[in-house]
Amino acid sequence: AGALALVAVVVGAIAGQQAWMHWPQYQLEIAAGPVRQISLPDGSEIVIDAASVATVRYTRGGRHVRLEAGNAIFDVARDEQRPFEVDGGAARVSVLGTRFAVTRFDEFTRVSVERGRVNVESDSVTPGLLLTAGQVAEVDAASILRMSNKRAEDAFAFQRGSLVFDEATLAEVAQSLSRHRSGPVRVASALRSEPRVTAVVQVADIESFLRVLPAIAPAVVQKHDGETWLLAR
Repeated sequence: AGALALVAVVVGAIAGQQAWMHWPQYQLEIAAGPVRQISLPDGSEIVIDAASVATVRYTRGGRHVRLEAGNAIFDVARDEQRPFEVDGGAARVSVLGTRFAVTRFDEFTRVSVERGRVNVESDSVTPGLLLTAGQVAEVDAASILRMSNKRAEDAFAFQRGSLVFDEATLAEVAQSLSRHRSGPVRVASALRSEPRVTAVVQVADIESFLRVLPAIAPAVVQKHDGETWLLAR
């Protein structure tokens, strides 16, 4: 009986591995609302932010994710034979097994590492960067890849119901807030200056933050025809 049980376990493990090697492409979509945690067939997990979209595809040679929009945390099960790759638009990330976050803004993509090592590349001619625990890199719209002095742990705060802004632009603030409310927050296209915002915002209390924003940053909050706008003061 013991031998038969062992055979069943081995066969089950092989079948499970073969199943995920041929796992079909599927898409994870979330409208503005709560954060979701998705378990992948290889044992990896994705925590995907509200109003974020990712496409996950498995092949015999690798694991591929395209973050179409928003923010996601990846806790990757190690597999030396099949790298885990994330296409974040401006940034491309490749790992074997680690935990990191990728955030897509309109102007840039940010990669933050909690543990392990993460290789980040862009379309630029400059070489890629190898990030380790606690490090952050950004790739801008011109595909320029550079290290950032942002704190890596800030990118994981949304999982705990918070948004952390550290010298963030109004555009970054607006896009982050928009993921967690029914109406979008927009930024005036022509800003006279570039205000910076440093704050910790509870997702459940975004409206209160918008009311006090003019007191903590040189910005004006205006509501017009059901839309919320941020302007430099």
